[in-house]
Amino acid sequence: MTSPLPWPEPSGGRFDGPVHRFAVRAYFEDTDLSGVVYHANYLRWFERARSDLVALLGVDQREGLEQGLEQGLLLGRREEAVSILERLLSKRFGPLSETARDRIHNASLEQLDHWTDRLLDAPSLTSLFDGH
Repeated sequence: MTSPLPWPEPSGGRFDGPVHRFAVRAYFEDTDLSGVVYHANYLRWFERARSDLVALLGVDQREGLEQGLEQGLLLGRREEAVSILERLLSKRFGPLSETARDRIHNASLEQLDHWTDRLLDAPSLTSLFDGH
């Protein structure tokens, strides 16, 4: 009994110097009755070529997506912390100066959390920021 033939490798692209080359075969099913490729198929082929290019460069797309989601969540949490702190500080100490707003917008998430925790005990905005 002969062993089954291995599955054929999927087609892939290659680099030709700085150029990424990716061959695509248009099948009858990809065309209309006059033999013209349906325009939406080009988008699929472009995405296949882009995915191949990224893989050839050694980039893990799934990991990049997960990192992007994580960074987006962190950014959203930070923006919410800035918004809440500005609102609470304005209610407690009155309108905030541009300097105070800049300080809040340039603070780390940890610093924003620290200031929010100390907000009720701080006698002034200056003591809140300076930690007195």
